[in-house]
Amino acid sequence: MAREVTRFRISDLIPYEPSAISGKVSKLRRVIEKAKDPFKEVPPVEILQIDEALMVTNGTNRVKAFLLEGYAEVPGELTHRSPQELGPYREALTKNATLKGFSDLPEDVSLGDRSARY
Repeated sequence: MAREVTRFRISDLIPYEPSAISGKVSKLRRVIEKAKDPFKEVPPVEILQIDEALMVTNGTNRVKAFLLEGYAEVPGELTHRSPQELGPYREALTKNATLKGFSDLPEDVSLGDRSARY
């Protein structure tokens, strides 16, 4: 089955992770900057719909890089989870409720620094 990739407005997305990793974001920004069509050349992010919320479950650094490069949209695809698998994502919605989406998402130097936010 072919994946259905579409564009999502970054302002509609909520991060699952509590931060982006600055080194990865910097590398992705260079890739986006050099790409002829970043929407085709950068892998889509994975998005999970939980009630009315659209949560990025894979691709936090890519979304942050697109945002910092001045894009309002990012390539993505909706993914699905069983109701039993939604627990950690619902918890993250509660924890990240104070963020204003990706524009407010902090950057950490390492995964260890990110882990300290939990």
